[in-house]
Amino acid sequence: MQEVTVADDEQVQATQPDGTRRRRHLAWFGGAGVLAVAAIGYVGACYHYKDTIAGGTTVAGRSIGGMTMEQASRQVSGLPGPGAQQQATVTADGQKFAFEPSSAWKPDVARTLDGVTGFSLSPARLIHHISGDGGAATPRYTVDEAALARLVKGSAGTSIKGAPTQGKVKFINGEVVVVEGAPGKSVDEKAVAKDVAEHWPGTTAYTTKLVDKQADATQDAVTAFAAGDAKKAMSEPLQVKANGETVTMKPSDVSEVISSDTDAHGKPSIKVDADALLAHVLERSTDMQNDIATDAKVVWKDGKPSVQPGKAGQQIDASKVQSVVAAALTGNHVANLPMKPMQPQVTEKDIDVSSLPTTSMAHFESKLPGGAENAARTHNIETALATLNGMVVRPGEQFSLLRALGYSLTKEKGYVEAGTLQGGIHVDGMGGGVSQVSTVLYNTAFFAGVQLDEHTPHDVYIDRYPMGREATLWNPGVDNTWTNDTGHLILIKAGTSGNKVVMDFYGTRQYDVSTKTGPKTDVVQPKQRTVKNVKGCENSVGNGTPGFQVDVWRTLKKGSNVVRTDKIHTKYQPDDIITCVGSS
Repeated sequence: MQEVTVADDEQVQATQPDGTRRRRHLAWFGGAGVLAVAAIGYVGACYHYKDTIAGGTTVAGRSIGGMTMEQASRQVSGLPGPGAQQQATVTADGQKFAFEPSSAWKPDVARTLDGVTGFSLSPARLIHHISGDGGAATPRYTVDEAALARLVKGSAGTSIKGAPTQGKVKFINGEVVVVEGAPGKSVDEKAVAKDVAEHWPGTTAYTTKLVDKQADATQDAVTAFAAGDAKKAMSEPLQVKANGETVTMKPSDVSEVISSDTDAHGKPSIKVDADALLAHVLERSTDMQNDIATDAKVVWKDGKPSVQPGKAGQQIDASKVQSVVAAALTGNHVANLPMKPMQPQVTEKDIDVSSLPTTSMAHFESKLPGGAENAARTHNIETALATLNGMVVRPGEQFSLLRALGYSLTKEKGYVEAGTLQGGIHVDGMGGGVSQVSTVLYNTAFFAGVQLDEHTPHDVYIDRYPMGREATLWNPGVDNTWTNDTGHLILIKAGTSGNKVVMDFYGTRQYDVSTKTGPKTDVVQPKQRTVKNVKGCENSVGNGTPGFQVDVWRTLKKGSNVVRTDKIHTKYQPDDIITCVGSS
């Protein structure tokens, strides 16, 4: 009978005459087993990370680490083109013009993200996942030369002396005005676009020749358009219908959101500014956006978290506005805007309450104005905070404050009228005060180090907010958005404590954040102003506030390395001393 023991060195030994050989055999077998287990563990680890991008991976300075391919695709698709905010200058026979080409380049998401996920036995890939140091992926782009040519043509047309005058129709205060065209000299926009496409952004200065050019549309075509479709468009009010509600636009309103455009065959047609039209309509509607999707969120009962389900909804299909409205203006003047399904960004399955983040990555507070005169304002703030509290933002998702609050701040949602600032005038408005929530959200995102996408400062400086670091909100058109580029879920906790608005982002911080505020420059003193017949207008209290400009810098660091410095420039108008006349 063999006696088997386990020695201190974990080798299997047998007490028999040829024990040495047996010992080696079993040692080899044991070692192979350890190697096999290690190999299985290694393969398992590689498989575990196959659908996730290594932590710390960036593209053009934007973090995509920890994201799925779907999340990273959204992040990459929003990258600016190469040489963003740089200008190309073109010299043509001694004349110069400039334009920004980068918008003609679009990210090639598939090529940019090729190889960043998927099953791989590469040790380097596994090390990047474990260490959180994924490195930088190279952004790839495709260029639209036709779009580039349009940029060249538009800039040349307004800068080159003697360029062709484009015959077109203008819509002014509900009237049709014909602008006659004439030939001239300009650049060959296609040739310039080809040159820029090949050499941008390495080359920023280009030269070419002026050539004879005709106007895009003949005068006969412009005249016929003016007497036909353009006249028809201004002939009666436009009814815009969506989600069971109708908003009527007078011809003078319609003329603010349309223009004439000429196609490649020289035929003029109506061009609709979809964003401007929707802004006009939604500002006057109550029900067009009352059926939007809501996200799942975290709620607490007796201190225990649970998930409140989200729900699907619908929204106006903005991509169809041009065709639908243009057809209505040349037809029966009824534009039925189609709706499209709207899904929650966050569903129940996205929230695992057992693994919610418990560490605050950013905290911000803002003092509430006290007193009975601010009670309505405080009520609106608490209503908005209750909506935001418990919201979850997935990795790679963009957070929109307007969307989170359901776009409209209505009585049905619990809001009341309170003081707002509109065009430099203090008037009551539904949901007044919610801009303080927007400011707190902006600052929490600012110090969380996440990607800041869009915000709009107040027109005038309000001294209870950080100078150059605040954000207003208005539906439609003035939003506050940021993207969760941490690679991990972010949980928002929001509420009031005593006389303060307080907010935390719970998640995994990517960077250390520091900030610096520059001095006030270009100071403009307030002046006396009389405002007539503005409903709810409030007389100024005090001596007004000067306008000025200021710069704020946000620096993101990893250890001792500066990853990025963002510069935010804010221009405040003076808060004039207003005297209201004829207001009610």
